Amino acid sequence: RRVFLRRRTGQYGQAATAADRLAEIADRHAARVRSASDRRADALLQVGVSYLHAGRPKEGRWRLTEAARSAVGAHLRVAAIGLLALNDSLLGNVRDAAALLDTLAGDEEQAWFDSPWGTAATLASASVLVEEGRSVEAAALLDRVESRFPTSELWPVLGALRATHHLLGADAGAGLSALQDLDDVNATTPAARPFDGHLIAARSDLLVALRQS
Repeated sequence: RRVFLRRRTGQYGQAATAADRLAEIADRHAARVRSASDRRADALLQVGVSYLHAGRPKEGRWRLTEAARSAVGAHLRVAAIGLLALNDSLLGNVRDAAALLDTLAGDEEQAWFDSPWGTAATLASASVLVEEGRSVEAAALLDRVESRFPTSELWPVLGALRATHHLLGADAGAGLSALQDLDDVNATTPAARPFDGHLIAARSDLLVALRQS
């Protein structure tokens, strides 16, 4: 809870420091209990997310992979794999992201998939669809996330994908409007630097497109 709350208040460095301690606890638990454990998976999920936000992607991916392997509950596994897929898609590794999402086949039918646990997987799916030129399907997924979880800590990614969708539709004005709406809703939720970088790039692309038009 402490790690999560520090991220939500923009204290990403402190969240990563606390995550280091939490990782040690999770490792000691793994040494004692070899079987899968949702408690350990949840801890590792928080550690992995905190590392991604703090700009420590290699450590973050390692811990998220451990979380997916440790999880008993499908919601924790989907959250971890969704974050791994989203990270891949943001780095341009679309095939790797799609392959990870394929491992979740069938899980999207579960009721909890539309809960916060499934947000990263939904955004990753939208990103893959954008790359495949299936913008209408991607927009439907983005609409779902924005209507239900506009203040998710992944909101900068939502904004960047929304901007890309509007750029592909040659409507930069609508893209800027969509970003402004997300900014207003998340005025008190600072974005982590690695994720904020995608949002800044998307806004720059929209401004360039407006000037060109």
